[in-house]
Amino acid sequence: CTELTLEMLFNQYEGYHEARLVPSKPGIAFIEFNSEVTAGHAMVTLQNFHITPTHAMKIGFAKR
Repeated sequence: CTELTLEMLFNQYEGYHEARLVPSKPGIAFIEFNSEVTAGHAMVTLQNFHITPTHAMKIGFAKR
C-alpha cells in the first residue's frame, strides 16, 4: 500500500488532512483528520476494506 492509495481512499471523507506510512513498520500508517468525529466516520466506513484481495484494513484510533 502507498500513501497515494491511502490518500485516495480517505480523501473522500470530510475532514481528511493527511496519510503517512511508518517506514520502520510495514503495514502501519497514520491518517489525520480535523476531528475524532470525522475520523470515526471514515474508520467505520473503511473498516475491513480490502486493499488487496488478501489484505483487509484494520483501523483504530492511535494511542495518545
